[in-house]
Amino acid sequence: MSSLDVLWIEKLNEKVSVKVKEICHIWAEIGIDGARLQARKESLQSYLFTMLDEMYDEEVAAQQTLVKSIKDLEVKVDELETELEFTAAPLGDSLSLVLKEKALFDRFKSLEERALSITETFNSLRNEEEQLSARLGEPTAVIFFKHVPNQQQMRSLKTNIDYLTMEKRSRVLHLSELRQDIVSIRAALESDTSLDADLLSRITQEDALDVLPLTAEFLAQVEALRQKCDSRLSEIESECINLTGEVLSLATRLNLEREEILDLEQPVSASFLKLVVFVFFGIFTD
Repeated sequence: MSSLDVLWIEKLNEKVSVKVKEICHIWAEIGIDGARLQARKESLQSYLFTMLDEMYDEEVAAQQTLVKSIKDLEVKVDELETELEFTAAPLGDSLSLVLKEKALFDRFKSLEERALSITETFNSLRNEEEQLSARLGEPTAVIFFKHVPNQQQMRSLKTNIDYLTMEKRSRVLHLSELRQDIVSIRAALESDTSLDADLLSRITQEDALDVLPLTAEFLAQVEALRQKCDSRLSEIESECINLTGEVLSLATRLNLEREEILDLEQPVSASFLKLVVFVFFGIFTD
């Protein structure tokens, strides 16, 4: 308590004492004495102490409210500083409760703004990571935090995004190569019902590289389709070789020159060769 407060209390006591003496003088002039005087004294005393007690209770409640607010702010500030890996200078012990609450609130708001900025960045990166993970079928980084991610967690998230981005580029390139092979081979397969029509349709659409999944499972399906296309192409090539030999054999038996039948330098389909064999065989049997 300061010397000014002591002086104020002394002056207040003097004023209260003077006023009480004046009241007692009035009671004496009126002629109040005995039990009536005692009752008046008790009434005055009760009135004064009731007002003091009420005001005391109000001030204690205000003090407790400030103390609770300060404790709550200290917990919040401590949590944010820990998560942000940031340590500020401690507040002085000489601060009043009001000034301490204000200082803590200002520090909390500053930390909260920083945390909000970091969290917004984290959420943006997390969204990017989740989109990549969903398309690649890969897991997201496991990150848990109460209010805001720390620097190490942010680095972990960025590292996983970099990995997923590189993996996406690699898989898109692989899918592009498979797609190009399938599109090229498909032209020679004519209408082959043994191939997966739905997968063929998806893989050959114009925006396939932008929209198709890049999971290991899907790429395995595309690779299997590519291998099946290769296998069917080999079968058709073998069939064409056999049919060509049969056509030439029938042509020889019909005394036809090879050039009169077909230009073997030009690509022909198995269905065309089958038709030629059918026609020649019909002529031969007639």
